Amino acid sequence: MVTTTQDQPIVKSFKNNFWNADIGNFQGFEVIVKRLKDGRSVCKEYVEFLRQRSLIEEQYGKALIKLAKTASSRDEISSVRPAWDSVKNHTEAVGLNHVQASNQLAAEVAKISDFIDSSRDKRKWSEDNVRTLQTQIKTAYKRMVDCKKGYELRCREEIQANHLFHQEVARTGRETSGAERAHGKHSKARTGMEQAEEAYRSASVSLEETRALWQKETESCVDTFQELESSRLTVLRDSAWKVTNIGSACCVADDEVYEDTRKCLESCDLDEGLQHFIAQHETGMKAPSVTCESLPNSLHLEWDTWHDNAN
Repeated sequence: MVTTTQDQPIVKSFKNNFWNADIGNFQGFEVIVKRLKDGRSVCKEYVEFLRQRSLIEEQYGKALIKLAKTASSRDEISSVRPAWDSVKNHTEAVGLNHVQASNQLAAEVAKISDFIDSSRDKRKWSEDNVRTLQTQIKTAYKRMVDCKKGYELRCREEIQANHLFHQEVARTGRETSGAERAHGKHSKARTGMEQAEEAYRSASVSLEETRALWQKETESCVDTFQELESSRLTVLRDSAWKVTNIGSACCVADDEVYEDTRKCLESCDLDEGLQHFIAQHETGMKAPSVTCESLPNSLHLEWDTWHDNAN
């Protein structure tokens, strides 16, 4: 879109801005066709991107689900046990969210793929019709050029024959055999010129009819091309928007699950968990002690004997 000096927008279109002045020059049409083919390549690249993204989401989600199912918290008996169970559960829930996101992305892949196929069929049908007329207009133009060259040649021959006729008349008179032969050649040349002129005019009319039909079909075709290109841009934008919403919804769903776990963690009483374990598994309050006892020996016997004698 451009603006004039009065800042009035001028909307350009495929139909009005891709013509070439020379008959048989279809460069503008080729530019449009290339644009549609490039757009198709972009769509195919986008589809492959979504396909890989869907596969990654599926693998990630299934891996989380598998992890959640293999984890065990049976040895935890404190108030942390519900939080640990919640972590496992939210891991599985997050996995399911990503599997769901994968399915939604796969649906987008199918949708864009269908659009690519339908657009290709519409483009090919319209393009083939124009290609046929392009060949016809080239053939008609070549015929017209050939007829024009033939007409120009016959015109020169007629002029030369007329000149020779008048020369012969001036030299020998009008009633002489030489003048009659010159007149016959001139008449023949004029007849040939008139026939060439008729062929040239017929070829020109045929070319114009073919050109008008080609222009009409080309205008219809490029209108279709512009609709396809506009639809492609709209589809890609809407799809990218939807993919963004899929990712956003997945994050919101994940956070809701995480919030449940956070609430569970907030209610954890760590001291209560310790006290519960002690109450359930305590073995006693008295710790073992070490005592030292003297045992009988010879020193004790001698002391006892001396003590008795002293008394």
